Amino acid sequence: MKKPVSLLRFYLMAAWLAFGYCAPAPAAALSCHGYAAENINFGNINLLDSTPVNRIAQISYGCDNGDQPTEVLLCISAGPSPVSLSYDPRYMQLVDTSQSGSLAYNLYQDAAATTILGSAGGAAAPLAFITTIVPYYDEGSITIYGRVAPFGQAGSPNGYYGAALPLKLSYMANETGANCSSPKLVLGQTWSLQVETFVTSQCHINQTSTLNFGTVPGLLTDNVDGASAISLTCTNALPYYVGLDNGQHADGAIRRMQGPNGYIQYELYRDSQRTQRWGNAGDNTDKAPGTGTGSSQAFTVYGRVMPQTFTSSGTFSDTIVVTVTY
Repeated sequence: MKKPVSLLRFYLMAAWLAFGYCAPAPAAALSCHGYAAENINFGNINLLDSTPVNRIAQISYGCDNGDQPTEVLLCISAGPSPVSLSYDPRYMQLVDTSQSGSLAYNLYQDAAATTILGSAGGAAAPLAFITTIVPYYDEGSITIYGRVAPFGQAGSPNGYYGAALPLKLSYMANETGANCSSPKLVLGQTWSLQVETFVTSQCHINQTSTLNFGTVPGLLTDNVDGASAISLTCTNALPYYVGLDNGQHADGAIRRMQGPNGYIQYELYRDSQRTQRWGNAGDNTDKAPGTGTGSSQAFTVYGRVMPQTFTSSGTFSDTIVVTVTY
């Protein structure tokens, strides 16, 4: 009667051993992905202003992981400008079917804009950083920097500019020799970063010179002529008009210089023959027209003091306001 009991115990032990053994689960493979949380919009840009325009974008990433912290090398790469295939600078293109234009910009790894964001094997290096991924899942972000330097780009027409720049995130477990050119890198994500801006219409008056009729001996029995210059810069392809008001001492539409105890009449013209009066009419009919080139442009103001009588000698003067309409 004891033998069957002994056999029962043996089978119970075997069953316990079978149910008690469980193979360890394999650790989850490291897997990372990235994406741009936002595009870069430089807003409205004045190309006649020399101050650089800066913007930032956050590149977000997430990594699946096993049950142990893992040190990871992440590489953010940005390709060259799609049209020019250059890294320095990159270009946005004018989105306008009636004319063409490009605007230089670039992306950087640092706020000081000293290290260009590039790609492995390119003329500029990727952004490489090492981070520790906690068990199961972790996420974070890193900043990239965009800059447009207006100086020297005033030749670009006004309008909307844009570009789609290819970006990618690659990763690998950090180890000796790990770098952004390693064959062990795994591609985690690719996407396009949209870059855009609007170049505004602008004109700046650079300089005006004094129109000096000189010293006139005796009476004003003949015309006395003089000339001065106006220098201005307007963005490329921008139509504009330069107007001159009637001065501080005008009598209606008659320009006058004021001196001791009286006035001397004079006039300003757009042509050297002094037949086209230079004024500031609202319909632009008596203004000097022009079209911007992005570079300095000069206009000559032709002046004339007509024969007339005056009551006293001395210095006569007036002030004219120059207006550019565009």
